[in-house]
Amino acid sequence: MSTGSLLEEAFDANASGHPEVVAARTPTQLLWRRLRRDRLAMVSLAFIILLVFVAVLAPLIVRLIGAPEPNVMNSSLLNSFGNPSGPSSAHWLGVDGLGRDVLSRTIYGTRVALLGGLAGLLAGYFRGPVDT
Repeated sequence: MSTGSLLEEAFDANASGHPEVVAARTPTQLLWRRLRRDRLAMVSLAFIILLVFVAVLAPLIVRLIGAPEPNVMNSSLLNSFGNPSGPSSAHWLGVDGLGRDVLSRTIYGTRVALLGGLAGLLAGYFRGPVDT
């Protein structure tokens, strides 16, 4: 067996006689390929993207649904004992003990939650002084 025949067998993968080229993938390409195959990861990614859009567009979303701003207090929404009212057509998730709309406060709260998560990710990644 000669060395030439081994090379010929190795490169004779396709009919044209040219060696078959194997394309290398970058780590980013490998990440996206594995991510696309995992359905739960894709659903989670879609949910995170939705949360980011809600956080960025919070004022517009609150205005579109017709909810009051998150810090507007309306004591007329409390009953005679000072308890908050439940959900209604005007306040989808009801109001809190001060008469503020819970839905608008939740929508604006996504901003704080995502900023805290980002700060935690950065602190965990960089450690040291950033973590402190």
